[in-house]
Amino acid sequence: MQQQIIVTDLDFERLEGLIENYHGYEKIEQELKNACVVAKEEVPKDVVTMNSEIEFMDQMTNSKLEATLVYPTDVTKKRKGLSVSDSLGSKILGRREGDNIEWVSENGITKFITILKVVYQPEANGDWDL
Repeated sequence: MQQQIIVTDLDFERLEGLIENYHGYEKIEQELKNACVVAKEEVPKDVVTMNSEIEFMDQMTNSKLEATLVYPTDVTKKRKGLSVSDSLGSKILGRREGDNIEWVSENGITKFITILKVVYQPEANGDWDL
């Protein structure tokens, strides 16, 4: 059974718009089917939302990595931008600090990460228009 994710109402609405208007967003659509949608003011601070900066551990290499979860059009605008349409991006959306995630990379390799910390979350900082 797939773990339920938490998504803000604003993120859900924007992502639904992407799914309806563009092709190639099947991974996001699948993740959103099991989402618990909450008001942006009510999302817990340890949840990965859109435009969140996170630290995570690659469990295979024990490497700490950082990324900012962004919309596909914003990948080049953010340092270490990770598109929500990528296989990893779609898997970290709505997950929490401490979650272990199994995902299949674009080249077909199964990988495992742990979300260590949500370094910055727009909702926790009152940044409602990101």
